[in-house]
Amino acid sequence: MADIGEQIKAAGWRQGCLLRRADLPGLRFDLPADQFAIVVSQSCDLVHHSLDTEPNIEIVTATSIPDCGGQYTHAKHSRRLHLEVSAVNGATHPVEIVPHARYFRPRAPLAALTPDPGLYLLDEALFVLTNWLAGRYTRAALPDEFNRRINLTHDKKTKKTASQLSKHVSGLYVEIHPFAEVSEETRYTVNLLGLVPEQYAYELQSIRTSVEAIAQLMRNANMDVDVAVRLETEVSVSRMRAFRQLDFDALSLKSDPPDPRPPARLG
Repeated sequence: MADIGEQIKAAGWRQGCLLRRADLPGLRFDLPADQFAIVVSQSCDLVHHSLDTEPNIEIVTATSIPDCGGQYTHAKHSRRLHLEVSAVNGATHPVEIVPHARYFRPRAPLAALTPDPGLYLLDEALFVLTNWLAGRYTRAALPDEFNRRINLTHDKKTKKTASQLSKHVSGLYVEIHPFAEVSEETRYTVNLLGLVPEQYAYELQSIRTSVEAIAQLMRNANMDVDVAVRLETEVSVSRMRAFRQLDFDALSLKSDPPDPRPPARLG
């Protein structure tokens, strides 16, 4: 008889698969109709031969929303992620994921179940999701004084423009000099870089407008700022090592909306 890992593999499970709604009760899950359950355990862990070594799977729940907001796509915000669940009929379902909506359930039942055949994550969406989850532990911390200055900026019009950053921006990055805590009188010098996937090259001009709004927030906060918006293919890995990703949560552009749902009920 095949071991548990081979059975789970034969059933078609891999990272990013969605659970069928009808199978949720067997995993002691009870989700509202507007939520999805996504398996985020790494594929090798899902099909590991030993339940003693890998007893559980990790699941995140995602809540349907009207549309993806630019400041929450591509893992730009550490406490809220927007992406799309794809359907085989060609439809897409914008969803929101929050950090506390993560659950561990026994792995063994997957051997008798199959993934939802009608829903899936594109490779790009799965890459963003897994990097967002990992970033909860690995994201860079910027100087407190840098964050404090931006948070004290009261230019509501500019903040509103900045919060409407295009969803096609894959990331905002800063190179800060000095990268240190400084006195209130000392000006930071900042290189602000917005990266855009190559397929959205036609959006560069409109994207730059909202990136410039974020730069203006920094200028209003006693910083000297240079702005660049580039395609991902135009910036080398060695150049990116000088930058740190800017977390929209630290910017406090506007109050986060309330969590869309309470955590899933476990049976």
